[in-house]
Amino acid sequence: VSRYLVDGNYVGRIICVMHGPVDYLKQSSFQHINRNILKLMTEQHRISGTRCFGLGNLNKMKTLNDGGAVIAQMVKEDPYLKDKNIRVWTGDTLTTASVLKQIQALQATEIFFVGANGKIGKAVCELLLAQTDIKICIYSSHQALKHPRVSYTQNLTDLTNFKFVIIGKTLAPGAYQKALSLLSSTSASPTSTTHYLLDYTVPFFPLVKNDNERVKHIQIGVLKVSSTKFLRGHYDVCMGTAQNHIYPCHAGCLLNLQSGKEEDEVGEIDINEVDSLWQRALSNGLDNIAVDIVY
Repeated sequence: VSRYLVDGNYVGRIICVMHGPVDYLKQSSFQHINRNILKLMTEQHRISGTRCFGLGNLNKMKTLNDGGAVIAQMVKEDPYLKDKNIRVWTGDTLTTASVLKQIQALQATEIFFVGANGKIGKAVCELLLAQTDIKICIYSSHQALKHPRVSYTQNLTDLTNFKFVIIGKTLAPGAYQKALSLLSSTSASPTSTTHYLLDYTVPFFPLVKNDNERVKHIQIGVLKVSSTKFLRGHYDVCMGTAQNHIYPCHAGCLLNLQSGKEEDEVGEIDINEVDSLWQRALSNGLDNIAVDIVY
């Protein structure tokens, strides 16, 4: 549905697999979706010689294919693709870097985290704990991360005790209703004028109105592109971003392409690659969008 130039040497394309959102909620559809992804890869290699494939948001869900790991294995076992040096990438290492750097820029002493047990959230938390003195309260019944500065809660209204709330998992909008009503009341949280819900879920659905002075729901995990050398053309369509903006998972796959990465990027995130990849992103004119925070 779009074509663009990468680093002056490669043609990038956005191609859709024809499935609706409901298909990704039904386990009975998962095998069919994965087979269609493999079919698309086979067709594109035969037609264009395409060898490098990035998986979009829904097409790399853990429940669907273990963050792309199942697709990579299917490629290795496929009679046609197995000897074609196909690469499968999620780009999630750069998403981790983007979210990490945005949280570090807050200089917060504590955060509330929804979705910290996901692979990006887990990697972000591990790096935050290693690189800063931050305290993290995680909304989850599953205590996956054991650390003296990590606590857990199953009460979402506990987020009202924090200035900064990181959202990395989509919940039903109604789940936030009680907490948001508490935050919006004039008597809530007298020590903080404004609370910030910093959300890197895709797609982004606003939870509060723009004129709410007590609560600001802000999308993070989006990059601005300042270099026409690295990216030129219609890379910023089809994904719901503003002009000259790109999701880091998308950009991460393009950085893999530029560097000639010959390994798959699927499954869990290698946190040892996060900081170096972020430096490469900056050197190619990519950076986080500005977030307006009032202290």
